[in-house]
Amino acid sequence: MTGRIAVLALSVSLVIGACIPPTSQPPSSPVESSAGPAASPVVGSSQPPRSPAPTPPTVLALSVGQRPSGPWAVTFQRNGSEAIREVYVLAPACEQASCDIDATIQTFAGDPIGTGVFRFVDGMYRYEANHQDTVACDDGLGLVPDGATAISHTTLVIAGYRPVGTAVVSVDIRGTRTVEVAPRGGSACAAASLDYTANGAKTEFAAAPTPTPKPPAAPKVPVIGDAFFGSNATVVTYGVAGSTIPQIIDSIQASGPWSAWIHARAEGLTKAVPKYRFVLAQTAGQCRINVTAKPAILFTYTITLPRWSRPKTVDAATVRWWAGELQRVATHERHHVEIYRDGATRMTDAVARSNCANLSGRLAAIVKDIDTQQCEFDLKEYGSALGLSLSSCLKQ
Repeated sequence: MTGRIAVLALSVSLVIGACIPPTSQPPSSPVESSAGPAASPVVGSSQPPRSPAPTPPTVLALSVGQRPSGPWAVTFQRNGSEAIREVYVLAPACEQASCDIDATIQTFAGDPIGTGVFRFVDGMYRYEANHQDTVACDDGLGLVPDGATAISHTTLVIAGYRPVGTAVVSVDIRGTRTVEVAPRGGSACAAASLDYTANGAKTEFAAAPTPTPKPPAAPKVPVIGDAFFGSNATVVTYGVAGSTIPQIIDSIQASGPWSAWIHARAEGLTKAVPKYRFVLAQTAGQCRINVTAKPAILFTYTITLPRWSRPKTVDAATVRWWAGELQRVATHERHHVEIYRDGATRMTDAVARSNCANLSGRLAAIVKDIDTQQCEFDLKEYGSALGLSLSSCLKQ
């Protein structure tokens, strides 16, 4: 949920985006918690049941409890050609969510290909690799052994994927592979560029090596700091307590920041304050826009998140739920920040292209669009399910 940004005499008011707390009825797993009727579930068990609003396709960060392990079959598919199948045996490098995931890679027949690492980036895990090989090719008269060089670039991302029009989130490996084929040794083979789409699926493939079993680890809670939201962002927290999921939710509903739109306390809140780094100056009787620093307009952000005081004795399921819940609300608030960042870039561009007479109107139009984007995002996440409207959001 967002407050309206107002532009008047080249001034922009404080802007806000919020995430309301979860219901007192917990989801059955971290995946379900991040994919409920809204990215910010509804307050209070007295609310009527809600249906998920249609959502755009989304790539989501994972909590530590969602990280995949073991063998995954990855299929590289290209129209008009036979699919390539490989097996990636995944093993997290350590217990923390921020640790990378090591991969042992082999063909679907069990032949070793090599090893790789899925690097942790913003709650997701990214693998990139280049490979060069000598291959046979067809020069139009027949097959030429070792007639071409094939250079491939593979990109795979482990994340939570939400298809368009649904609230269901599934952990998957997806990506692309591009292969550039060039003739070698004077062969008459043609050069080619081949693009593949990659999709993964967990498998019990018998030929895949079995990772060394590790003793069960205590669930870990992710640490969400300033860096999660990027530059000019500061995270502040409010304390919540409880030994069970319903107790934690009750504490959030009692202690979270107040939301005028939903008339209740929110779970997370994003405040964005604009900084203007330009002045309107009179030179020889003419008004000019002088930029004093670049970018001409930027926002600083304050993100409010819950901080759970974890009891000494608490069941692992509650810890896992909290880890997923914290990741979910932080990801929701980060999207608000991203909308503001895009808006600041557009406003800076407007300063460069405007004059004293039309600058205020152009900035006002961009601010109105930012407000609309923020409200539409919250409506899709939870507002429509609560019976709220776009107009009521924009009136904040």
